[in-house]
Amino acid sequence: MRAVFLLVCAFLPVACTAPEPAARAEAPAAARPAVAEKAAPRDTTVSDCAQRTTIQMQYCLSGVLDRAETRLQALQDSIGARAGAETAAGLKSAGESWTAYRERECEVRGGMFKGGSLQNPEILMCSIEVTDSRAAVLRATYRDVLNP
Repeated sequence: MRAVFLLVCAFLPVACTAPEPAARAEAPAAARPAVAEKAAPRDTTVSDCAQRTTIQMQYCLSGVLDRAETRLQALQDSIGARAGAETAAGLKSAGESWTAYRERECEVRGGMFKGGSLQNPEILMCSIEVTDSRAAVLRATYRDVLNP
């Protein structure tokens, strides 16, 4: 068994990050990580998150939302740095109000599935959509600042 393990390690180094199968005790089901805990690729889109279990879908969508929020923050920082302190302060204040709007809007949309397994995925999809829309509005509004 050890020879097979070493052979696998030679070709698949990732497989060797865990202890040898013979040395590893089987963890109880509750202690094992879910499949959904694996990181989604950086280029994953909302449509890539479909056809999965609800938990996997939520995890996948959370990754897409995190990346959308990171892009939006980078865009706001870029605009603020190029347009000056007053614009940066205004964007920060507007961003706080916008975040509150997004949270409430998406809670309402998710409410269509209240108590169901699609409530959280709907909230996440809404958050992604609204975040991407905000970024598009900022790019259009500040295109002269971004592309002098």
